[in-house]
Amino acid sequence: MSLNGKRIGFGLTGSHCTYDAVMPQIEKLVNRGAHVIPVVTHTVKNTTTRFGKGEDWLTKLEEVTGTKVIDSIVAAEPLGPKTPLESIVGKVPT
Repeated sequence: MSLNGKRIGFGLTGSHCTYDAVMPQIEKLVNRGAHVIPVVTHTVKNTTTRFGKGEDWLTKLEEVTGTKVIDSIVAAEPLGPKTPLESIVGKVPT
């Protein structure tokens, strides 16, 4: 299946220990031609843990995807009727 040009949302939650493992998966989607839109929770954006600072993770997401991180309900509103996604992948705590 071709991912070329597909709009894929990728959601990250507060499972901070998984971010290092998730980033290469996001890169794979981008390398296969997907337009990945990162979506994060308040916790991801605003928490500093032993796994890193929230602001640093947002910078990394934007560098990898080339897309501004969606970090609020207001910022996510256009994903509905205006610019829908083909799919969304969510990484939740395991």
